[in-house]
Amino acid sequence: MVRRDPSRHSGPKRTGKTLVLFALLLPLLLGMVGLAIDGGLLLAAYRQTQNAADTAALSAAYDLLNNLSAASATTTGTTYVQTNNNMANATVTINIPPSSGPHAGSASFAEALISYPYQTSFIQLLGVNTNQTVGARAVAGFEGSTTGAGITTLQQSTTSGGGNVGIMMTGLTQGPVSVASRVPGPISSPVMNKKFCANCGKSMPVKAIFCPGCGEKAD
Repeated sequence: MVRRDPSRHSGPKRTGKTLVLFALLLPLLLGMVGLAIDGGLLLAAYRQTQNAADTAALSAAYDLLNNLSAASATTTGTTYVQTNNNMANATVTINIPPSSGPHAGSASFAEALISYPYQTSFIQLLGVNTNQTVGARAVAGFEGSTTGAGITTLQQSTTSGGGNVGIMMTGLTQGPVSVASRVPGPISSPVMNKKFCANCGKSMPVKAIFCPGCGEKAD
């Protein structure tokens, strides 16, 4: 008489589908991981590239403001990207004047175009090319001031050596001098015949005792 071991037939037979499904879905799962990781890293690379483009355009425009040549401004902008921002592999193009946009053809503006290579880690499992390029553009420059110009300073304290802080302006026909600081006392503008609250910066009549904006005492 043949006896069967009940422990060997206590449950239903397993077909092994879980292992097959896992093997089939593994590339998709890794692709989703790559979408999250590489997508975030691409955004970070773009932010770095855009910051470098802004810096390059500003530094080149500053050279132009100081009457340096376009070649010098181009070198300065490129150096700020490849050296100061540690992006040696970036391709930098400085156009003076800009080639497009509202300031195209203006010699007082500089355009920075940057292409930065990025290599993905996981997302290529979904068929995406592993070699990607991040691009950014920035324009900066200077132009003459017109009606309504003024000065705003954000210094919150007096000079480090102590004493009073003063601003002298000549030839100003319009526009106030606004100071947003914690230095007590209002800042007056003889041109507009007004003074400005040292607490909130709101303008008020010269003879006003309290600021109409925040209620702080002006004198």
